[in-house]
Amino acid sequence: MDTRLKNLENYAYKALLLEVYTSRKPGLVDLCNCGSHEDMDVSLFEKSAAAIKPFLGQFAKGGAETVHVPKEELLKELRPIGIQAEKAMFEATGGVNTHKGMIYSMGLLMIALGREVAMGQYYNEELLWETVSVLGKSTIKTDFNKELIPGTSGEKQYKKYGLTGARGEAALGMPSVRLFALPLLEKRANPDNLYRVGAGILTQIMANLEDSNMISRSNKETAFFIRKCLKNHFDATGDEAETSKCFLNQLDELFIKYHLSPGGAADLLAISYFLFMVKRDVHMDEEKFKKDTLHFMEQEDCFLEQEKETLRLLQGKLEETF
Repeated sequence: MDTRLKNLENYAYKALLLEVYTSRKPGLVDLCNCGSHEDMDVSLFEKSAAAIKPFLGQFAKGGAETVHVPKEELLKELRPIGIQAEKAMFEATGGVNTHKGMIYSMGLLMIALGREVAMGQYYNEELLWETVSVLGKSTIKTDFNKELIPGTSGEKQYKKYGLTGARGEAALGMPSVRLFALPLLEKRANPDNLYRVGAGILTQIMANLEDSNMISRSNKETAFFIRKCLKNHFDATGDEAETSKCFLNQLDELFIKYHLSPGGAADLLAISYFLFMVKRDVHMDEEKFKKDTLHFMEQEDCFLEQEKETLRLLQGKLEETF
């Protein structure tokens, strides 16, 4: 395999581990607890990431090998890789869905970047997002048709609300990553302090993303309120403001209490980590990241401006909903 394709596989695998090690993430599995997922823990995510790693590489290799295939036809050519990846994931986890959404979203990026390698235009951002957009539109056309009988949570939300979830995000060229999360990560982070800022950036992704996971665990109105409340919070404090561990801890406890989990936002954080490494051609040391995160979580801090008021508003809404 081409060295650049192998690097993409390694970056994607590392991104999955960095995401699960990022702590403390509201309602999500991390180094502190299992969030709102009694059937999952960090070790399960590690097994899952190892199981799907070779298939992420196959996506990139497939993208390179089908460089002459029209973008509109790529889905038909390469979707079997995703099906195999899901099978490997479920076998590794005993039937638990740890990375299904990630296989889809990361798979599109790997295909697009693999094509760029073959074209000699490695990491052309305009081309990358154009290809991802075409692939996203293809999946919407294939998966969401008028005769759809809803099976998955995403299909049910499309039928009920017209929401397209991760497919819609991809069809738009992943604006939550392209226009927000990745630029913010690049502005605030470097390879040495990435462990300090990831959880805070996750909450900012939550403020800007219509997350189908949040809707399925509550309802559209409540998910919108949470998003709007966080958006107002960051509008008041500024995008570059720190997020205290006290705030993240309380938000985590609140989400666990009401079984909320922003899984879509977590996927986009992993994708942002992935592109952060790709653009810099830097191989993050996931074990050092894990160790640094654990040490960081032991350090005490205090609430910052606006955080207690934001928590009060969220608590009131969730008590009203549940």
